Amino acid sequence: MIANNKKNIPLISALIPVYNESDNPLLSDTINSIIEQTYPNIELVLIDDASTDNTISIILDILNSHKSQFKRIRIIKNNQNIDIANSLNNGIKECNGEYIARLDIGDFMHRDRLSLQLEHLQTRKNVWLVGSFSIFIDEKKNLINRSRLFFPKTGHYSDISKVSLYRNFIPHSTWLIKKELFNEIGSYDSNYRCEDYEFWLRALSKNYLVEIIPRNLTYVLISEHGGISCLNKKTMQISMAKMKLKYINNFLSIPNIIGVLKTLIGLISTYKNNIFRKN
Repeated sequence: MIANNKKNIPLISALIPVYNESDNPLLSDTINSIIEQTYPNIELVLIDDASTDNTISIILDILNSHKSQFKRIRIIKNNQNIDIANSLNNGIKECNGEYIARLDIGDFMHRDRLSLQLEHLQTRKNVWLVGSFSIFIDEKKNLINRSRLFFPKTGHYSDISKVSLYRNFIPHSTWLIKKELFNEIGSYDSNYRCEDYEFWLRALSKNYLVEIIPRNLTYVLISEHGGISCLNKKTMQISMAKMKLKYINNFLSIPNIIGVLKTLIGLISTYKNNIFRKN
């Protein structure tokens, strides 16, 4: 369990964006996975993007039942909904930690995740961001198999670069990042709907190294209620295509070229489906 007021070890800020998550069945798993981390010096930073439900009250009820173990809690509430990238940028400014751990409601961590990731960053001093392998689950915690086509051979940055444009192999909820990196390369870019993917590609393109610990340290929820409209799907695909085309010259490889083509084909297919629906 987490002890408080530990000295001489870095503070990690666990940054969680929140928006109307009261009906998320894994909300308590997310919060408890922070409380139960073996790493002893964590602050929880919740950035509430103008929720209209009682998400924060539910989270506070969970935290209040663990007051003796976890007391470092900060809640920032946006006056209006500003979307996730801008919300995260606001949250980063409020983080006191030297390192920032990302987690989304519905996702949860292995109890040793932060200890292992911090050890990696302190050992591999030229690495700025470290993710982990993840297990994808549904809302009942059933495993969801995902393709491992062109998966990085190792977690080393050189192997990640070779397949970086095929798919986002570093889910946002697996990150531990040096806060200073945001000062070095800038904040999340709200022009992209895949703001996390764009950020780590930007870091790698500027030689700020990104790696993965090849262990399953985070459970990532693929929501049964997470379907998006055709309009939002098209917006996401346009954003993804622009981003991949932006970075293709930095990461030229056969898997990456295939990844760009795959995204462009998906975008064309979505446009065709929209035309057929209108007719």
